[in-house]
Amino acid sequence: MLKLLYCAVLIGSVTLLLGGCHRAESLPETRLISAFPSKGVCRAAVLPFKNQSDHPQGGIIAYRIFTAELEQRYPGMLVLEGDTMRAFRRLQLGRYEHPSQEQLRLIADQLNCSHLFTGTVVRMEERPESSGINPAFAVQLTLQSAADNRIIVSSYVAREGEEYRRILHYGKVNTLTGLVKKTFEEMLLSWENLGLSGCAD
Repeated sequence: MLKLLYCAVLIGSVTLLLGGCHRAESLPETRLISAFPSKGVCRAAVLPFKNQSDHPQGGIIAYRIFTAELEQRYPGMLVLEGDTMRAFRRLQLGRYEHPSQEQLRLIADQLNCSHLFTGTVVRMEERPESSGINPAFAVQLTLQSAADNRIIVSSYVAREGEEYRRILHYGKVNTLTGLVKKTFEEMLLSWENLGLSGCAD
């Protein structure tokens, strides 16, 4: 009897632990390392996202959606993508090559920008389920000062389409692009609550 009771307690504990880990993984993890500039972010560049997911276009899809979201929220903030890629070519960097700290400084100087957004797509996939497609997306996003490479804020977020119904009480997100857009909206809102803003006039 004691053995059965012990097993039941052990199984229950493991279930709670695994459930807790799953829930914790789905929550945004944000580290505010230094204060956002009081005058706002006036001119920034989004560097090409690294892709560590199995989706061949993961970095491009996330990059395009994130830049579109930034442009909508903060018109005039971003350096044009073509200018950013020209700066990469001048330094003989491939599109997905991660610049060194010195190269980041040179890129910022060439683009005359004060801040850099960098991102890494960790997961991007669409899983068929009985109720339809359940997309999944995980990304690490960082904003840093270009002058001294100082990181201001960094976030990691992992989301599945089903979570928006089950945990966040929205309608289920069925498309990958819809999930990526909602994830970035959520991240930027959390950054705005911490002090992110566009350029103050």
